[in-house]
Amino acid sequence: MIGRLYIFLWFTVILTAGIFYLAGDFTPLIGVVFGFICFGLTFMGMIAVLPSIVHDELTSGPDTAATPVVVKRKSAAAMLRTFADAWNENGVEIRKPHYR
Repeated sequence: MIGRLYIFLWFTVILTAGIFYLAGDFTPLIGVVFGFICFGLTFMGMIAVLPSIVHDELTSGPDTAATPVVVKRKSAAAMLRTFADAWNENGVEIRKPHYR
């Protein structure tokens, strides 16, 4: 999905630059702005798109997509309680000491 968005963004930038050029409004300032946009899109490709393309999604385990998983939805109060408990935690697990 991110690859499609990435290609769409490049297409949009190139189309917009072409429209500016054909209209005669492609000034040096606009060229600098498009340069920054292209610079950002290049790094977006390296950071977001490239790992998703290179990553192998095939697994050697059994096919788990064939068995449907039924997830019971919790009530709003239970979800709020879970969120509040997670928010109030300090994030550090402390094991109970074993006295011998």
